[in-house]
Amino acid sequence: MPLQPVFKPYPTDQLNKDFDLNFGLSEWVAIRFPADVAEKLDSSFDKDSHDPDQLVEYETNRYDASLYDVRTGETLSAFFYMDESSEKVIAIDTIVQSHHDDETRYSLNDTPFGDIVRHVREKAE
Repeated sequence: MPLQPVFKPYPTDQLNKDFDLNFGLSEWVAIRFPADVAEKLDSSFDKDSHDPDQLVEYETNRYDASLYDVRTGETLSAFFYMDESSEKVIAIDTIVQSHHDDETRYSLNDTPFGDIVRHVREKAE
C-alpha cells in the first residue's frame, strides 16, 4: 500500500490517549522513501551519505491501529509505522480498511486517521 510520510514524534501511548487508538502487536518491517522525501521530512537524515535518486530504508515497528468512527459507525484500521522505540510516527498507510467488511476501504483523508495525521504534524511543529 502507498504510504503517507509523517516523521513526527508522537508516542503510541499518547496516540491511544488522545485519539482512543487501539494498537495491536507490532511487527518489524522495512519501508522505503525517495531520498528527497527523507531529506525534506526526516530531521535525522544525512543527505551527504545518500544519492538524491536513492531509496532510503527505515526499519520500523508496524502496528495495525484501529478506532471506532462515529461518522461511518464502523471500526476502521490503518497501519502505523513507528520508529524502534515507538515514539515517532514515520508513516501511515494511505488506505484505511473496515473491520466489518474486508472489501471496504477508504482513503486516509476521508477518515479520522487523516485528522490524526494532521494533528500529529501540527503538534510536533
